[in-house]
Amino acid sequence: MLSIVIATLGEKSLCNTLECISQSTLIPLEVILCIPMRESYKLERYKFPDLNVRVINLNRCGQVYQRSEGLKACKGGIVLQMDDDVEFAPNVLNIMFTKLLALGPGHAIGPVFCDLCTDIPFNDVAIPKHGTFSSLFVSMYLCLVGGLPWGVRQYGAYSNRCFVQGVRSDRMSDEVFQVSWLAGGFVMSHREDLVLHDFYPFEGKAFYEDILHARAREGINVKHSILRDVRVRTGLSSLDNPTVIRVMSNLINVTYRRWLIGSILGCSRFILFFSLGVDFIVSILKSIKRRLVSLFSRP
Repeated sequence: MLSIVIATLGEKSLCNTLECISQSTLIPLEVILCIPMRESYKLERYKFPDLNVRVINLNRCGQVYQRSEGLKACKGGIVLQMDDDVEFAPNVLNIMFTKLLALGPGHAIGPVFCDLCTDIPFNDVAIPKHGTFSSLFVSMYLCLVGGLPWGVRQYGAYSNRCFVQGVRSDRMSDEVFQVSWLAGGFVMSHREDLVLHDFYPFEGKAFYEDILHARAREGINVKHSILRDVRVRTGLSSLDNPTVIRVMSNLINVTYRRWLIGSILGCSRFILFFSLGVDFIVSILKSIKRRLVSLFSRP
């Protein structure tokens, strides 16, 4: 049986996610909503009588902490950790459930994430097409600065410098494409393969928690795979037009968090300083470029 665990703050997007679950061809044994006690009043507006919804009220917030408490409480033999802002077709749960049963224990699987508005895979937009000059430049940058492998081996990889690379859908040669990490918004695994402790020792938004989660799964010999033909839609969490101060504040926060995670992963401080420093400058230049394009493209 399938258990679904959702760490949430009770935002409105949760309603659409629960609606997708209720319309699924595979109705889960339970849907566990893990929410800080001060936010739990928001759940009163969500009524789905066809679902066995359990609410776990917690004394503190934190995506990884909330999720871990839900994973400890689940009863199903197969468990799906899910974000509260995803949407998917009615057959997605059934497809993933059947595929994971066929793979057996020791596997964690996830879908291809697509833009909620365009239905285009995020990585097909963010990652240059293989064989182009842009692809060569990005590969060199991620190899020299980010410490990732060269070429196509970068797809689905991460490094102890806290750099990651996704996979374009047209580069997945197999229906079940093995990678080194999975985006945490929609991951299904056997109950015995769950990471139950709060492995993210920082407060606030869980930037790059996927890397630490991947490392924890590797420690218990769990392999990661993406199902090429399974699509899940989600929206971008960032603001459409953030202020310069908001962009800089977020960039500094993310870089500092990456520094801490890289230290946990065993990367030397000198290499981290070089890699994250270069990436910080590049991110600023990209932000300036986007601002200028937006400014001069206005009518």
